[in-house]
Amino acid sequence: MQARCGEGCSEKEQYLCYLAGRLLYTHEARLLGLDSRCIYPEVQPAPDSKVMMLIDNLEKNYYDTMAEKGVQIVFCDIAVNDDDGHFSVYEAIKEELVKRGIPREEICFAGDAQTDKARAEMYEKLRAGEKRFILASTTKLGTGANVQDRICAIHHLDIPWKPSDLTQQDGRGVRQGNNFSEIGIYHYLTENTFEAYMMGIITNKAKFISQIMTSKDPVRVSEDVDETVLTYSQMQAIASGNPMIKEKIQLDNDIATLKTLETAYKSSRFKLQDMVERSLPVRIESYAAILQKASADLKDFQERHPEDAEFEMIIDGKKVTERAEAGEAIEQAIIKCLAKNEPVTLGSYFGFELTVEPNSANGTFFGEGSPAVAVLKGNLKYTSEISMNNPLGNLRRIANIAGMQISQKIKKVTEDLEQARANLERAKEDLAKPFEHAEELEAKIQRLAVVNLELSKNHAFDDDDDEPIPIIDDSLDEDEPTVDESRVDDRDKTGQRQSVMVADAVPVKPMIQQSKPKIR
Repeated sequence: MQARCGEGCSEKEQYLCYLAGRLLYTHEARLLGLDSRCIYPEVQPAPDSKVMMLIDNLEKNYYDTMAEKGVQIVFCDIAVNDDDGHFSVYEAIKEELVKRGIPREEICFAGDAQTDKARAEMYEKLRAGEKRFILASTTKLGTGANVQDRICAIHHLDIPWKPSDLTQQDGRGVRQGNNFSEIGIYHYLTENTFEAYMMGIITNKAKFISQIMTSKDPVRVSEDVDETVLTYSQMQAIASGNPMIKEKIQLDNDIATLKTLETAYKSSRFKLQDMVERSLPVRIESYAAILQKASADLKDFQERHPEDAEFEMIIDGKKVTERAEAGEAIEQAIIKCLAKNEPVTLGSYFGFELTVEPNSANGTFFGEGSPAVAVLKGNLKYTSEISMNNPLGNLRRIANIAGMQISQKIKKVTEDLEQARANLERAKEDLAKPFEHAEELEAKIQRLAVVNLELSKNHAFDDDDDEPIPIIDDSLDEDEPTVDESRVDDRDKTGQRQSVMVADAVPVKPMIQQSKPKIR
């Protein structure tokens, strides 16, 4: 049944009629997934319909939390009002609860409070447990309602268009300030209805949003999947009722996970290849050169400074053997260095050029070191802080540079060189390893191709319409909902689709960091 315009309509008018028809089909398909009485008021609800399952859960939770005065929220965005003779699922739920002995005054609708004052009074009664049930749409109670004090269960009777709506709905109870340590989160789905397609849309949107929020490129890592996406996909599979669609969804999720691992594997290979071909060889070469120079410096010092050698220092071309004279000369060099803020060449110490330089550490905001450093230069440079009014201490530091610092340098560079060589060998081994899940990924991709082919063969066509029944797909560019007319008009008018419920207990205390439930 397509929406048709009269003869003589323009192409634009025909297109608008076509869109209006598709929106009508979509809305009616959602209504049938909720309750067949939305389309056929004379139909009696089946005991296993999702509305009746909801009422059973509401009644059970009501009596189970009688002592704590537990409050339950039912979220539903469609079939809200009973105006113009339309079926209202809100009124149906309320009347059934009253039949089961629940006081009418303990049940309220969020839409009944039209003013800020009325809403405040309603919320206060919910927080106090005077009202035990509230039926609401996402817009009426999804945000800005602080009623969490006694929330023991949240029921999602229909499926919204945005993942954030589900998150906001759960956030009415899964938050700090709730007296219950755990609350029940219930999702109700009707098999073989448009709700399977709705869950497909939610899954795709959740996947894309997750990539953006986790800084993952949605183009290059488009198959990434997280816990939220898997949760929605599982509910989509439950709603489909078709074993092939269930298998397809499971394969899609498995392939997405394996491709994420494959992406991580390829990324690590690029890093390993860079380490093997460039960074580690350059590092090894640098360490080897430093080690060679430091070893040559140590050998030169040991040859020129035997263990029994007397103190001597060449200052301004003159050999100085008195420590006091050398210490004074060093302090004069410090004064000159600080006055000009530039290095001062003092002379040499057992073959190493000796200079006094400004201490670069004092150029920082937190610099609290000595004003100058003594520098011994051979093949490499070795430094030690020196200060005023400490002549003998300055001489000891200079002696320690040559006697100890060169040996420590050799030891450190030798360890770094050995570690770099070990890292290179390990990187070569890791680079040679294949992707461990390659065979599993290929098998699942091939199986998915077979499943997709079978699903495409099972497309159903209406005699008056060439448009096939939509098959659930994970592509990100199919956001516009469609439904075939045969799924709306050729429905059994005497019964209800089989409904299923997905539920879990979600902890509330300590403070919740995320509000999405984990679906088993």
